[in-house]
Amino acid sequence: MTSEFSKSQSLKIVKRPNVDIGIIEVNTKDNLDINKELSGSLSPTTPSSKFSTSLIKTSHDSVINGIFLSHWDNILGPRIDHLWTFPNKPHYSHVVLNKICSQSLSGEICREFDNCFIDYKFFSNADDGTIIPVFVFTANTTTGPAVHSLSLIINKCDLTYFLQIQHLVIRCMERLVGKLRILLHKPSSPASEIMDSFFILNDDCINCLSLIKTNALPTNVKLGETYFCPSHTLEREFLHNCIASHLMTFGKTLVIGDKEENINAMLYTLCLFNTEEERKCSLLYSGEEKNTYHHDLWLQGMIRKPHQRIKLPVHELLYSKYPSSVIDITAMDIKQSPHFSDHIVHSHNAQRNELLSIMGGENTVIPHPTGDILASVSYTETLVHSLLEDLDKLPPSCGVREAFISQFMRTIHMKALCLIKYLEGETNSDVQPFKGGLKKIRHDLCLPADGDLMIVLAAAEKLKPGLYWFIMREQNNVY
Repeated sequence: MTSEFSKSQSLKIVKRPNVDIGIIEVNTKDNLDINKELSGSLSPTTPSSKFSTSLIKTSHDSVINGIFLSHWDNILGPRIDHLWTFPNKPHYSHVVLNKICSQSLSGEICREFDNCFIDYKFFSNADDGTIIPVFVFTANTTTGPAVHSLSLIINKCDLTYFLQIQHLVIRCMERLVGKLRILLHKPSSPASEIMDSFFILNDDCINCLSLIKTNALPTNVKLGETYFCPSHTLEREFLHNCIASHLMTFGKTLVIGDKEENINAMLYTLCLFNTEEERKCSLLYSGEEKNTYHHDLWLQGMIRKPHQRIKLPVHELLYSKYPSSVIDITAMDIKQSPHFSDHIVHSHNAQRNELLSIMGGENTVIPHPTGDILASVSYTETLVHSLLEDLDKLPPSCGVREAFISQFMRTIHMKALCLIKYLEGETNSDVQPFKGGLKKIRHDLCLPADGDLMIVLAAAEKLKPGLYWFIMREQNNVY
């Protein structure tokens, strides 16, 4: 049957030697660049694939190689809108950028347009040796709402360093995305004007991320550089209050003084009570830099000229995630921003007012907090007092005092864990309301002073966010 079938069909077999039907051959005899070929003749540049670029000038080397904005087009798919580059950084081809753009927006096609959240994701591009942190959000375009992404390009060799400052980068980029949404929402502004004004508004954040790479506090601090060294004289009671206030405000402090060495000595002293990651997100004061305060640095300094009153960055203080202490070494004064339960409200209002001012323009009148938002410190505590007394009994050599301070911070950490487990037991893992108040907590955990409770509570909030509000929500007066 097989032979009869073949005869009836009268099939002819045509052989074409050395020809692969359906395969495009790319000539590589002249060592042509495959990426260049693919971005050229085989994939011609069209108006839809073009994007604008601009250069961000920074005085310091940045860990970021580039930033680009892209969005999802329902017809053309992922598209790059704008690319910001940095001086002395590698330039990436269109093929690499398009690949990153596709990976950034992959899986986001079903995202709801009324979703106002900013989603953060992170992936590694092994082919190009880069890591890509991506911030996905919804914003308006000329054709209506669309899914956007703001992507950072970072060398893979900087992965360890980036993970140490990741919290700071996320806070900065979330603020940038909030402003970008407002600028994209304005229909009258051209695209070039939007991109230029975008980084003018965020110049301080970009410079801060560049500056901490070279001017961050060291992870290992020598005792001779702090006020625990006898060569640095400072009133003992004032030093005690500085450390206590620093711990009460989650380890966030702004130091003001008239001399650079005094400011840095206080920064070195306080950073002994911060983690290594928090020291990486702190700045030593340098007289060459302008006095700009960043909202989410843990420790930073500002200089005050003689006979001149310094203007505190109240808006930035309120914008930060945690409350802050403001220590004036010259005036021997210590103040704090509102306690955490009130600071959350002030922070939300500061973010909202900033976006309203961008939306309304220069003529928009934005309400600001009235009165002095900073209050003097007046809390009694025993933890830091006992620490300083014990430090005086120890020799200042061989790293004994540094080790004792580290042990003190581990003790605070364990007390914070005890507080968390205690509340979980009292409330049946947050099922039942807590019926005891602050007096019961102080009594059961042996924290007799208000300052001791605030120090432990601040440490517990960093370990389990929301704990502070859970305890204070039924308290009319926290302190």
